[in-house]
Amino acid sequence: MSLVHLIKRRQRRGQREISEVHDRDHGCQTSAKDILRVFSEHMRSKYRPIPVDDDSVRTMLETGHSMCLRLGGRYSRCQLRPRS
Repeated sequence: MSLVHLIKRRQRRGQREISEVHDRDHGCQTSAKDILRVFSEHMRSKYRPIPVDDDSVRTMLETGHSMCLRLGGRYSRCQLRPRS
């Protein structure tokens, strides 16, 4: 491997490397531990369960509202039915 290849490899690695992130409080985090903490907090808050109002879902089921569900890249309609 030539010197040029080594320099290019090092430059590419530097471009892909995350060296700092900003947390919710707009503080700059630079250590690997803090970057990982900020990332995991972000992912936890982004993908946390969505609160659902049970009474509204029950009403929807009782009145027979239909919903569109995205399945496998296509939209299919399914009828919601109350449990027996």
